Amino acid sequence: MALSVDEQIKLDLEQGPNEIPQTTSSGKIIVIATIHVTPGNEARMIELLRQNQASSLSDKEPNTLTYRVTRVLKSDGTPTSSFLLIEEYNGPVAGFKEHIAQAPTFAMLKAYKEEGFLAKDIDIEFCDEIPPRL
Repeated sequence: MALSVDEQIKLDLEQGPNEIPQTTSSGKIIVIATIHVTPGNEARMIELLRQNQASSLSDKEPNTLTYRVTRVLKSDGTPTSSFLLIEEYNGPVAGFKEHIAQAPTFAMLKAYKEEGFLAKDIDIEFCDEIPPRL
């Protein structure tokens, strides 16, 4: 029997991304996510991202240090249909997994599946900060 959209998202969130590092040398993890939406769906994407950002920067996610939402621009300054998220967490487990368990993240993932406005799969990179030498 096929899973419902809600059941599939819950399963995906429980399993989490396979490539997420379990530890980093800095103790923090930086996530860079690139999202491409089909033209005409930018306003919907911005709405979902703002809801997710509000939750990320609230007391609900004490291990979220940074959650920046940006939109990629053309050379003439015109916005594209691509978005870049820059996220920083107090560790992969405490921070990132806490973030993806929040209701706005679930709502965003559900919208991706039900509304079908992603132009392609989301590209997620996990990074560790290289601190400056003083």
